[in-house]
Amino acid sequence: MSETILNQAASKGPLTRLVTQLFFRKARVTDHVVLAPALHHITLEGEALKGVSWTAGDKIQIRLGAGLQTRTYTPIAWDPVVGSTSFVAQTLSPGPGSEWVTHAKNGAEVELMGPRSSLALGTSAKQDVWVLGDETAFGLTLALGAGRAVLEVDSPEHWGPLCHAWGLPATLVAKQPDDAHLARMEESIGMSISPQTHFILAGRANTIQHLLKALRARGIRSDRIRSKAYWAPGKTGLD
Repeated sequence: MSETILNQAASKGPLTRLVTQLFFRKARVTDHVVLAPALHHITLEGEALKGVSWTAGDKIQIRLGAGLQTRTYTPIAWDPVVGSTSFVAQTLSPGPGSEWVTHAKNGAEVELMGPRSSLALGTSAKQDVWVLGDETAFGLTLALGAGRAVLEVDSPEHWGPLCHAWGLPATLVAKQPDDAHLARMEESIGMSISPQTHFILAGRANTIQHLLKALRARGIRSDRIRSKAYWAPGKTGLD
């Protein structure tokens, strides 16, 4: 069920309750760690998370407030025996999602939908997958265990130690207001790309469009590229 449909249903009280009962799982926050400015690692646990089938790259949607407004996150792990999952969340800009993340205290009750398919490796080996995008693709990169990442970030000085701590091989490119840094992202991809390399583009829509053109210009076949726009300036609910 898309976020648009959920939002349309939010104004109908009985329908809201029915959708919640049918599609959402209940859990609670059991750990909340601030990894870096505007980056949070949140763990959820609950009986409804036990026995759940999860594939790296799947997404969940967290319900915000009393209605059916949601925000989407990529779990980096899922334990179907314990009934727990964890994800990293950004608070880069003010809004309902950032507000929820900031105030997600231990013990807080959560309702979530999923996991559902979003971006997956398919038959590609982890070491042959590159993730290209921005900070919002950090969780996806961790979930997939991708061989390499090239990410545009606001503060490389914060992200460098974090990537090292998580064992993430990443090239971090500082954002520039005029998007001049996108050329450096292209250079970071390099020219000697293995025929086995597959690319997952995720994050800001403009960055994805730019890098998609760059890969195609290098002759990368479309069956080696998957993309998902998580956000665009002035827009919400892209995923």
